[in-house]
Amino acid sequence: MSPWLILYAFGATVLLSWVPVIGQLIGLAAYVLMILAAYRVGQKLQKEGAWVVLYIFLSIVWLGINAFDKSRWNTQIPPAPWAGNAFFADRTTWDGVPTQPSAAVAPGYGAAPQGYAPPQGYQQPAAPGYPQTGAPGYQQPAAPAAPGYQPPAAPATPPAPVTPPPAAPTQPPTAPPAPPAPPVNPTQPPA
Repeated sequence: MSPWLILYAFGATVLLSWVPVIGQLIGLAAYVLMILAAYRVGQKLQKEGAWVVLYIFLSIVWLGINAFDKSRWNTQIPPAPWAGNAFFADRTTWDGVPTQPSAAVAPGYGAAPQGYAPPQGYQQPAAPGYPQTGAPGYQQPAAPAAPGYQPPAAPATPPAPVTPPPAAPTQPPTAPPAPPAPPVNPTQPPA
């Protein structure tokens, strides 16, 4: 089912909600389209048709179950009976959404038609200051002399051996010296 159809139905409901009967009928039609879409989504997620009753009464529970259960999207489900109708059919393709079997690529978009070849005879212009390929005086660059990987030559002198770290001290360190005595204040009487 075309998602644009549902969007148009909700838009028409909002715009025509002030008309007493027509606005409500279009809103009901939008809800019926959502139920049909929920039925198809349930089928693609390997759910029975009775699951649509849960969508009708508790849509948020239906969405939670479909979001967090282990069922996978099945693209092999045949198109819906109403998919052949030009009004309901989904012909849009979305990035990241599996393509429906009934979605057809519009002419002029997508892959090039069979038998199409790019224009022949066009040559890329050369950069300024460089001769163009095939121009007089142009020489092809030389091929590399030795193809493949060549390992580097061994160094002439071996590296110096690693020296071991110094030995640990055998005696404990000496105690620090005593702090100096405070100076005597001559203005203060002796105690």
